[in-house]
Amino acid sequence: MTPTVSTFEQALRQAVRGEVYFDKMRRGLYSTDASIYRIMPQAVFAPLDSEDITAALKVAADHGISLLPRGAGTSLAGQAVGRSLVVDFSKHMNRILEIDPDEGWARVQPGVVLDNLNAHLAPHRLHFAPDPATSSRANIGGMIGNNTAGIRSIRYGMTIHHLLGTEILLADGTRLATSNLSQAELDIKCRLDDREGELYRTTRRIVDDNQAEIEKRYPKILRRCSGYPLDRVLINNSFNLGRLLVGSEGTLGFTLDSKINLEPLPNHVGVCVLHFRELIEAVRAVHPIVQHQPTAVELLDHTVISMARENLMIRPLTGFLEGDPNCILIVEFHGESHDETRGKMEAMVRDIRGKAMGYAYPCFTEAADRNRVWTMRKNGLGLMLGIKGDRKPTPFIEDAAVPTEHLGDYIGQILEFCQSRGVSVAQYGHASVGLIHVRPILNLKSAEDIEHMKSISEESFRLVRRYGGSLCGEHGDGLVRSAYIERFFGKQLYQAFRKIKDAFDPQNRMNPGKIVDPHPIDEDLRYGIDYKVPEFMTEFRMVNDGSFTAAVEMCSGVGTCRQTLHKTMCPSFRATMNEEDSVRGRANALRMAIAGQLGDINLGGSEVHEVMDLCLSCKACKAECPSNVDMAKLKGEFLRYYRLQNGTTIRDRIVHGTRRAARMNSGISAPLVNMIQSNGMFKAALEKFAGIDRRRTLPKYAAKTLEHWYHHRADGHVGDRQVVLFADTFTNYHEPWIGRSAVLLLEQCGYQVRLYGGGCCQRPRISHGFLKEAGRDGEKTLRGLDDYIRRDIPVVVLEPSCASALVDDLCDLVDDRELAARIEKNVFMIDRFVDQNIRDGRIDPDRLRPGHERILVHGHCHQKALFGTESMMGILKSCRGTQVDEIPSGCCGMAGSFGYETEHYELSRNIGEDILLPSVRSKDENAVVVACGFSCRHQIRDFTGTDSKHWVEIFRT
Repeated sequence: MTPTVSTFEQALRQAVRGEVYFDKMRRGLYSTDASIYRIMPQAVFAPLDSEDITAALKVAADHGISLLPRGAGTSLAGQAVGRSLVVDFSKHMNRILEIDPDEGWARVQPGVVLDNLNAHLAPHRLHFAPDPATSSRANIGGMIGNNTAGIRSIRYGMTIHHLLGTEILLADGTRLATSNLSQAELDIKCRLDDREGELYRTTRRIVDDNQAEIEKRYPKILRRCSGYPLDRVLINNSFNLGRLLVGSEGTLGFTLDSKINLEPLPNHVGVCVLHFRELIEAVRAVHPIVQHQPTAVELLDHTVISMARENLMIRPLTGFLEGDPNCILIVEFHGESHDETRGKMEAMVRDIRGKAMGYAYPCFTEAADRNRVWTMRKNGLGLMLGIKGDRKPTPFIEDAAVPTEHLGDYIGQILEFCQSRGVSVAQYGHASVGLIHVRPILNLKSAEDIEHMKSISEESFRLVRRYGGSLCGEHGDGLVRSAYIERFFGKQLYQAFRKIKDAFDPQNRMNPGKIVDPHPIDEDLRYGIDYKVPEFMTEFRMVNDGSFTAAVEMCSGVGTCRQTLHKTMCPSFRATMNEEDSVRGRANALRMAIAGQLGDINLGGSEVHEVMDLCLSCKACKAECPSNVDMAKLKGEFLRYYRLQNGTTIRDRIVHGTRRAARMNSGISAPLVNMIQSNGMFKAALEKFAGIDRRRTLPKYAAKTLEHWYHHRADGHVGDRQVVLFADTFTNYHEPWIGRSAVLLLEQCGYQVRLYGGGCCQRPRISHGFLKEAGRDGEKTLRGLDDYIRRDIPVVVLEPSCASALVDDLCDLVDDRELAARIEKNVFMIDRFVDQNIRDGRIDPDRLRPGHERILVHGHCHQKALFGTESMMGILKSCRGTQVDEIPSGCCGMAGSFGYETEHYELSRNIGEDILLPSVRSKDENAVVVACGFSCRHQIRDFTGTDSKHWVEIFRT
């Protein structure tokens, strides 16, 4: 009798200390990775340590449950999904255990993120060299499981070349410590009379018995990670059993910790961007380029280039592009000196120019210029997945690698085959090693396109074998390529793979169905002919995405939202490290709920609300996600639907009436209202009935509003140039002194300022899902501003969240597209307006005289996502005698009303404590903190006691 899941759940919870999830929602969040597949796991487990995993292994064995190790879940071949107990190493087992900079090695747990490791190693001038585009979230354990290589593999090789030793845990509980062994040491291991000795003897025998077939069948190219690496267990007379796990995709055992080789950072780096008018011309240029010994040659096609020029975050970085290339090759060189590096680039350019290849060859040696180029390249996959509609660049032949001398022939023929079937293609990748990620653009909801996928896959298989290539060069076999392994390697080696699997995992409990005994490639598709989604009516017009469902499906699973080192996305994930708190997790929850893939959990259910609850609506994903998934907009639409199903709370109604309350409580009644709301009994009652945390200081109302000051002043500037200042609710009714500073600053710059206080941007309502009311009242605001715009008077905004509401959200809540276009074009953040006018010569920068010598700047999330902080920083840095530094912080954690809500108070603080709050506390006592967001200023004051300022306040007027 098969034990029930409930019995397994009870036993597992009693045996382990880490988090265990059996609910449909969290299992569903782990049912996909970045591939085309979806399989619901049995359960999810986040172990605290190796003892936790050992305990889970025993329980799983007792209940006949298989296991699947998982890191960031960015696998493109479906390795990280299965009907197993998914063991997520990323949350807890992510420590750097030891570093020896002198000997050049580190020992790490499997959940360590590559970029985080390399940031830790940077002071030692060392790095772990394999560098996939997913480096901001790729786990070292996953890199080992996949045999990751990346951009510079022509110089540094693959992960297998850098593994020195590893501690392995097998499904039966056996623990092995592996390392490089001499022949004498290997003989000693083989004589052991235990499980370890048995594995060494078996592996040695399998390798010895199949030497001729290994020599014949394994491709003679660098980039290969298909099957088990029998050809690399023994390298240079050094035997390392742990190398068998490299590229094994978790099918042999768990990697508990690994000793990895570190490489010195290069002294000097140069990058040259070769522009081509035809893709095949670029591909054929690769072979002569690699003769110059570059460290990388990366290809981006016209699809990726076009998407980069449309992407909010990447578009400003594309200035290095000349004209409209069909394709570019990014070629990098390392050198001991600047002159040596420059000489290598110039020699390569002379050669390629002499062969009449390409039309432009800009070269860069400055770090900032190189970083712009590589940022665009690293977002290549996500950018191409930003293509709108059901047809997406689909991963199934994208990992084939062939010798560079045959690369042009392979690419030309596979493109011709796709064209013969009417299938378009997008591509990017590692041209230096003959691995270009070719992605046919298919709709896998269509039976016809699924057949195209299978036919193209067969053709690629035929061509790869013809040209002596490998089916996969770094993305692995997984569900999408394992079905070809027996035909590729032959029956003898396939049986050798089976013997390796049986030796390490005789009960087939480690990630079954990968490498051996695979399923057909069109089974368990995330989408498919049975995938149906009912029509979902929205208040947002979804002009850019087409529909709510299409906007949700823009998430491809590449997991950029899981980064924790740089940028803003995703603040709640950075604080909790929970998959459900990533943008990917929320998109998956919405998609599955809409499609009915969670059984009785529908879009209005509490389970979906729980996943969406910690989204701070920061909009960082709109810019930083390569596919521009706007989770803030999706959350607003979700909350609208959820409220229709479940009603409105007292707190919701308070937020809905934010502007009305501000108008009522400011002015003559402000002192009394402020006194009442600072009273402890009032705050306790507000916490009890509305869930507003009593530890928060509620914003005070102004006794004299900005409008009152403006209309009663007698000395306003009169001039030919006019500008409208939008009097947002926060500035008008709470902090009018900021508005006064803005008016005086603009007048000092030569403008006559018109104040508009005739409407609200509707940000509180939008963020809380009151979209119908926001659209109705917001359109009145837009038309009021449009009256000025039609007279060629621009509008400037002080509060970033208001600016984003006006130019982004409200414009998608109105039907008048011409009105929306005028608003988007003529409403500006005040810093961008001033900066542009300085650049155009209409404002003399010498008129701007700051009253502070040291300025520390925190950028608001919406400001960074939609407008950037470059203009503000440029203005401040242009002031003579002023030192300006930007805090490398993400979200402050307040996010409108989020930080005031009792259940979110601690998380709000934790988010701020990541970087922002410690930076403020440790600042020089003479430095002033600049924060343009109303919420940001209050968060900083609540937790540091520091009063920060809007940038317009720091100038003497």
